[in-house]
Amino acid sequence: MTRPLAIVAVLVLFVNDHVLKQAWPGAVTGKLSDVAGMIFFPLLLHTFAWTCVPRARRDARLFDRMLLGACVATAVVFAATKTLPLANEAYRVTWGAMLWPVRAVRALVRGAALPGFARVVLVRDPSDLVAVPFVALAWFTGRSSAGAAAKSRETPPPALDGTHAGT
Repeated sequence: MTRPLAIVAVLVLFVNDHVLKQAWPGAVTGKLSDVAGMIFFPLLLHTFAWTCVPRARRDARLFDRMLLGACVATAVVFAATKTLPLANEAYRVTWGAMLWPVRAVRALVRGAALPGFARVVLVRDPSDLVAVPFVALAWFTGRSSAGAAAKSRETPPPALDGTHAGT
């Protein structure tokens, strides 16, 4: 991720989740990670999706549509996991399954027994929806270089932040 806002969002997410929430638990640290995620995750999702598009099909219009799709998908899934019991449980189980290999390797390195399956913790809190509008920052950050690529008829490969490299 090379865009300054994306880098800041990742740093805030990491520091907040691993330091600030433990030192100062509360509403501010709780919402801060949600806001950072609304900025960072759509750009990450878009980057992964964009790398799957054949180079011959890449253009600024498709780039923008895919970025919009990543922003909408992020907002919808976030809202669902924060408000709907079934979506919340699906998130907890899915992430628990994806993290199990990491926990297993950590246990093996320490010489401990393999861990059992554990759901991740995700509090269902509709007040977290205040973070959803921040997905617009991902949209504006990601779009900022798409216009320049459209004017030059070539479409360079994506940078790690979901934007076009070299613009």
